[in-house]
Amino acid sequence: MLIPDERVTVRRVKGINPSVAVAATLEGSTEPLIWLGRGYVLENPRHPLQEAAAGFGLGEPPNDSYACGAPLETRARALSTPRQNFPLEVQAEDPAVESLLTEAGTQRVVSLTTDTGITGLERHGVPYIERGDEFTLVLRACDGVESEPGVAGLRLLYADRLAGGG
Repeated sequence: MLIPDERVTVRRVKGINPSVAVAATLEGSTEPLIWLGRGYVLENPRHPLQEAAAGFGLGEPPNDSYACGAPLETRARALSTPRQNFPLEVQAEDPAVESLLTEAGTQRVVSLTTDTGITGLERHGVPYIERGDEFTLVLRACDGVESEPGVAGLRLLYADRLAGGG
C-alpha cells in the first residue's frame, strides 16, 4: 500500500509507451510496481503486458461450464473506461441486446477476453476503449451449466468482437 507522501521513482517500461504502463519503485525497495493506463485492454494479446498477466487467469474465454447463445450484433456505446478490476459497461442500440444488458445481475457489464477481436479502437498500437466510444458489438450471453457448482444460474455477457468506426 502506498502512503501519499512516500517517495517513488517512476520510469518507462522498455518498449512500452508510458501512457500504456509505467513502472515505479518505492524508496528502499528493489521490486518494481507496474501501473497500467486506464482504457488499455490488458486482456487483448496486443497489449504488451498481456502475456505477463495471463498467469492470473485474466480474460479467459468461457469454458465448458457455460452454455453460450448465438452471437448478437448491435451498435453500442461505452459507459465506462475499463481498467484493471473495473469492467466495460455498455449501452446497446438493439432493444434485445439492451434487454440482456439490463437484466438482473448483469449490470451492463461485458467481459472482454483474449479471444475478443478488437479493431478500430486503439492508441499507441494497443486496443483502447474510453467512455463514450461508439462501436459495433458482437455479444454472446453465456449461462452457467446447472451441473457446475459455482456457476449454475450465473449469466455472463462476453464480447466476441468490438469494431470502432462506421
